[in-house]
Amino acid sequence: RVATVEKRINAEGEEQGWRLWLKSLVSTGNNTSRATWWTEDFDAVVVATGQYNAPAMPSIPGLDHWMRRFPGLVRHSRQYRRPQAYANQTVLIVGASVSGSEISRDINPWAATVYQSFQVRNTTVHHRLENFVLRLPGNTTFVGELKSFLPIPEGTPIQSGLIELINGTIISGVDSVILATGFRYSFPFLPQYYDSALYMPHEGSVATVSPFLAFDGSHLRGLHLDLFYIRDPTLAFLGLNLGAQPFAYSGYLCLALANVWSNTAKLPSSQTMWKMHEQLVVDRGEYGINIQFLGPERFTDNIRYFIGWLNQAATEYGGRQIDGLPKYSAEVSHYWVIAQYGGPLALQERPSVEEAVLESLGLATASASGKATQRYDPVYDDAW
Repeated sequence: RVATVEKRINAEGEEQGWRLWLKSLVSTGNNTSRATWWTEDFDAVVVATGQYNAPAMPSIPGLDHWMRRFPGLVRHSRQYRRPQAYANQTVLIVGASVSGSEISRDINPWAATVYQSFQVRNTTVHHRLENFVLRLPGNTTFVGELKSFLPIPEGTPIQSGLIELINGTIISGVDSVILATGFRYSFPFLPQYYDSALYMPHEGSVATVSPFLAFDGSHLRGLHLDLFYIRDPTLAFLGLNLGAQPFAYSGYLCLALANVWSNTAKLPSSQTMWKMHEQLVVDRGEYGINIQFLGPERFTDNIRYFIGWLNQAATEYGGRQIDGLPKYSAEVSHYWVIAQYGGPLALQERPSVEEAVLESLGLATASASGKATQRYDPVYDDAW
């Protein structure tokens, strides 16, 4: 496996390509292994490790205590496997986006009671919670945001624990807790690029770099088109974006990488890429968990950009023209949404079932003018 990726310095003392430090473990029996280390050099590196590896754990007072006391009963959704493990239990699911809603549907026929908790956020970037609430079984018990997990005396079971909501309600008798709170970006092989990182590079590697990875794993900065590292476009990140058709979109990202690195397409100047990135940050509402989110409109606009850019480059530098998405893509998406959610996705301004659910919890929802002061964000990340 790749242990570290570092910018390489050649014999003339100049930056040139990348050096990967790799490690292989071979079992030698009796719970022992033999480690072998070696290096390989490359002109460019693509990071394509996916989005759903490192759980995003919510910062709720008392949660750490519960996890230490009951490691097999308080788990992240990444550890979820089968519903039978929750038979006849009272289960609290924290989060109601993709993982939370689907796990809730899965365990509902088995569990005795399912509590579903949501967090309030001031954002309108993502699809409304209604789209996920509509998929939940009618006997799901909706609860508000969690305030704290109260301490459990030593020697007592998890069922004796008390969980306080921000509205003062106390939940008790919970057998299991599932944290469907999303994931964070994780690049353990690029430790030197994290904010406030303390890292000693290997000999022959660049000693000082500019961090662009948020320490909490919430986002990346300084990427052109969410793809090329602006300071050094020979480092690229594939498949970072949420709110997009991942395989369809990644196809265009791969074409961009192949064409740029084969010199059949040109990137703008560094100054222009930084200006475009600064505008992207403004459009997406500053750095944070939403910065890599696209959504249908940006997804379509970005594909149009890639097609225009790469086809113009093909005309100038040679190469084949690329096609847009198949004409039936929109129709397929339309029917998939109907099958998944029972109808079109909710519009931001339309009153919905969501508001009735939230009002029943005593939380602020849209006013008569259609403007909301608080709302739920079901982004499949660390907003839950």
